[in-house]
Amino acid sequence: MTSSSQTPTRMHSYQNSVAQDTKHNNGGAGGSNLEDYSSMKIYYQNCNGLRSKEKRIEFKNNCEQGPYHDFICLTETNLNDAYKSEDYFGEEYKVYRNDRPKRHPKTSGGGVLIAVRTPPPNRKEKFKVISRKDFNLEFEKIIENIKKDLVEDERHKLNYEMIENIWIDVTLPTCSLLIGNHYIHQEVPIGTIKTYCEFLERKIDSSAFKVLFVGDFNLPEFNWEAGTSTNVNSTIRNKSSLFYKLFCHLKIKQRVSHSTLNCPLKNILDLVVTNFQLDIERGDEMVKLEDIHPSLLLSVPLPKFSIRSDTIINQNEQFVNTNSFECTCTACGRECKSIQGLIAHQRNATCKEILQSPTPPITIPQQVLTTKSQQQLVLETTSQGQHVLTTTSQQQLVLLSLR
Repeated sequence: MTSSSQTPTRMHSYQNSVAQDTKHNNGGAGGSNLEDYSSMKIYYQNCNGLRSKEKRIEFKNNCEQGPYHDFICLTETNLNDAYKSEDYFGEEYKVYRNDRPKRHPKTSGGGVLIAVRTPPPNRKEKFKVISRKDFNLEFEKIIENIKKDLVEDERHKLNYEMIENIWIDVTLPTCSLLIGNHYIHQEVPIGTIKTYCEFLERKIDSSAFKVLFVGDFNLPEFNWEAGTSTNVNSTIRNKSSLFYKLFCHLKIKQRVSHSTLNCPLKNILDLVVTNFQLDIERGDEMVKLEDIHPSLLLSVPLPKFSIRSDTIINQNEQFVNTNSFECTCTACGRECKSIQGLIAHQRNATCKEILQSPTPPITIPQQVLTTKSQQQLVLETTSQGQHVLTTTSQQQLVLLSLR
């Protein structure tokens, strides 16, 4: 258990952070920067197991006292069905877990989760989170199909359960953020890693999402700027090269540096890989660990958007002919029926073609849309490259204006 001499200092640090967070956001204790969409706060830590009573109490106390994070990503949780998420998180968090399966070669350890904090009621609908279980299901199917053509001695080199990961898709008004939290054990066969990297190359469209990889990849002594390894173990060098090739293909960059962690190259095991700039700093550990796994606090900047105010268009007005958008995204039936949904929704290329500005990829052919109240709106691209809805009285709604 944490000693009494350490505890007051630990809690004092958190209480100071809560006060600063409240002052910054003017939204009460634990207010989130999501209110103005300037940034999102993501906490990451390899916690090296949460089963003990001491760690459970320490973690939940720190989780409840703050500072509050929009997302908490943990690796090596070492949890199973006997350990409930509510024993660690308050009711304001929805927890997505992928515990180590019983068929994993290593029976203990591992496990990843992402906890999502529910925003305050006044901004409850401003972002949505979808669990992307399709990543795991599709990778499992690929591995099992490959193993059918292998002899028995080769099949053990492919094991989808050894890639411990969990993915979520966060939809915000101005972008979609894809988060993948990983724990890659040192003994994952290189054939499994190669297959996983090839799968992600095909699966992820980094031009359609902000992409964030976090996690413990166990790839020490690799220079992510130069793409070179000084590790004497050839297997580790080859694994590092596979992930480096994947990141290059997706045009995403490893962001954790020596200055961030204040540690030598060989100790950079926990990675943050993105296709966008963000701020990274060492955070206060929610459970105290050795320096080899420092906790990280990520501040993800988000573009702001504005809507023309000189309009009488009801933002919640429902369209009758939603199919005019010719959008194949499965979520559009829910989210693009209203003008507000059209503004917010950018989950696939067709929606992005409608919404992106100030320079849209294409000019949208003029379309007449009819709402349920029989109001007719003209959707078109202006000569300035803005996508607008115009009423019959010539009042305009600029769909998206980034600044």
